[in-house]
Amino acid sequence: MESLGSIALFVLVTETRSFTLAGKRLGISSSGVGKSVGRLEE
Repeated sequence: MESLGSIALFVLVTETRSFTLAGKRLGISSSGVGKSVGRLEE
C-alpha cells in the first residue's frame, strides 16, 4: 500500500497537469515527482 503522501502527490499532478508545477508547489524536483508517481505505477 502506498503512503497517503504519494497519493496526494499524484492527485496534485493530475490537478496541475504538470510534474514541474506540482514539484514547485511541494518544494521538490520534477524528477522526484516522477519517481514518486512511477512507484505508484508498480
